[in-house]
Amino acid sequence: MKIVHVISNLGKGGAEKLVVDLCNELARASENRVFVCVFYERKGKPSFKHELSPEVTYINLEKKRKVDLAFQWRLIRFLRKTRPCVVNSHLSGVVLYLYLPMLLLRKMSFFHTIHNMAQEETPNKILQIIRKFFYKYCGLIPVSISHITGESHTQLYHVNSEMIYNGIRKQKPTERFDVVKSEIALYRQKPEVPVFLSVGRINSPKDQKNFKLLVDVFCKLRRNGIKAILLIIGDDQSPGKETLQALLSIKPDSVFFLGPKDNVVDYMLLSDYYCLSSVFEGLPVTVIEALSQGLPVLSTRVGGMPELILHGRNGLLVDNPEVKAYYKQLINMLSWSEEQKAAIQKNNRQKYEQQFDIEITGRNYYNMYITYTQNKQTCAA
Repeated sequence: MKIVHVISNLGKGGAEKLVVDLCNELARASENRVFVCVFYERKGKPSFKHELSPEVTYINLEKKRKVDLAFQWRLIRFLRKTRPCVVNSHLSGVVLYLYLPMLLLRKMSFFHTIHNMAQEETPNKILQIIRKFFYKYCGLIPVSISHITGESHTQLYHVNSEMIYNGIRKQKPTERFDVVKSEIALYRQKPEVPVFLSVGRINSPKDQKNFKLLVDVFCKLRRNGIKAILLIIGDDQSPGKETLQALLSIKPDSVFFLGPKDNVVDYMLLSDYYCLSSVFEGLPVTVIEALSQGLPVLSTRVGGMPELILHGRNGLLVDNPEVKAYYKQLINMLSWSEEQKAAIQKNNRQKYEQQFDIEITGRNYYNMYITYTQNKQTCAA
C-alpha cells in the first residue's frame, strides 16, 4: 500500500513527532511504500527529519511562506505521480491544501488527524463550514487522538471520527547523556533537590502551554523555602522573543529556560517529575514520552489528559489552571514516599507499553486504512 502523510514541516512538535514515528513504523512492513510530504523546511531550526527511516521517502514541496499559488499544483502533481491509496494530513492549516486534491483525485482515501480539541484546532467559523462539507460530501475521514477530542469533533461537525491514540517509539539516551547529567547537577546543586521538567513551545498560540503558571508556582515554592528546580525546554519564535523575556523577568533562580533541544530524552531520564500547565490539549506526545521513561506527571486536567493520567495512580491532575491548585498538587507529589514513587514509575511504563507504543498506533492506523480502502478501487502499486 502506498501511504502519504502530509504536514507543514518536521519541526519540534508533538504532531511532527507522531508523523515521523508513525511513518517509520508503517514502513517496516515491506508491502508498504511510505512518503512524508512537507510544505517547507524551517532552515536552521531543530527538526525530526534526521529521525526518519531510510525506508520512508521524504518530499519537500518548497512552499513559500507567503502566497504561493503554484504550490497547490505542485502538491496535486506529486499526488498524481505517486498515486497513493491513502493521504493522511495533520494540523488544520495543512488540510486546507488537500481540499482541491480531494475533488480531483477521487480514487484516493483522505484522512485528517485531529491533534487538538475541535474548537481550538479550527476556530474560524467559515473554515468549520468548509470542513463539514468535505466530511459530508467528499469522504474526508477524521481521526481523533483521544476520546474527548473525538467528542468535541462530533459536537462541532456532527460527524463521528475514528479514534487512535498517539504513540511514540521509546527513545534511548544519546551520546550527550553524561554532559546533560553534569549540566543538571550544576542546576540542582545538591543531589537531593528534585528536578521537574516541562517541554513545549514558549510562545504557543493563545498561550496554550501557559508556562507563566509554572513560573508562578516555583516562585511560591521559593518564597516558602521549598527546594526544587524546573527545567523548561522549548523555543520562543515570537519577534524579539517577547514571551520568553517576560517570563525571564519574573522567574526565580530555581527555573531554567534551556531553549530547544534535540536530545530531550536525556533530560527526561535525569529528571524526577514531568509537568504540564496547558490550558487546552489533545493528547500531548511529550507526556507520552514522559510515561515511557517512567516519569510521574503533574498536569492540568485538560483535553485527553485524564486518558493518560489516572489521578494518584500514575500522576496527579490539577482541576483549575491557577497557582493555588497547582501548588497544592505539586506539594502532594513531593510528599510521596520512595515506594509510592517507584510504583507510579512502574505504572507509567506499563501504561505506555500497553496503550501508547508506536507499534500499537501503527497497527491501528494500518487497519483503519485497510478498512476504508478495501471497497474502493485500489491505486496503482
